[in-house]
Amino acid sequence: MFLGIVALFTLGNVSIVFFILRAQAQALSVVEVLLLLAGMNALYAAVAYYGGVLSDRLGRRTVLAAGWAFAGVVSLGFSLAQAQWQVLALFVLYGVYLGLTDGTARAFVADLAPPERRGTAYGAYYTAAGLPVLPAGLIAGLLWQEVGMAAPFAVGAATALLAVALLLALVPPGR
Repeated sequence: MFLGIVALFTLGNVSIVFFILRAQAQALSVVEVLLLLAGMNALYAAVAYYGGVLSDRLGRRTVLAAGWAFAGVVSLGFSLAQAQWQVLALFVLYGVYLGLTDGTARAFVADLAPPERRGTAYGAYYTAAGLPVLPAGLIAGLLWQEVGMAAPFAVGAATALLAVALLLALVPPGR
């Protein structure tokens, strides 16, 4: 069940390329976009430790759900953003989602899998997280081109929030 929900989240998750395109659509230069990427990664690195601490205290499922919800809110913000400062802030805040979820999801896989099947579980997890990336990019690209630059982010927000609801409703908290 968890792997299916991970695949669903990934299918709607907007690639960082679309964040870059959105920033450039707000007239940001290449240098400014590179600084945004650095800021996002700095926030990711700063939050990752605390995301791990929170997942140990509150539970992996709870922190993963919070991180995915944060990704959904950031995506919704990108779909609604009208000003350059909004895009700047949202771009960097995307690092919070990464910091809350990257290590937590992997730890959750370990919690859900019996010790003798953890290698298989990690392989299945990375398959579920990796296979939807190409169709996700194609869908986002079609939405961007045919509907508008806000559309992939709106769909990403809806998919992220659906994944959160399914995660909390269908996946046990783990150990």
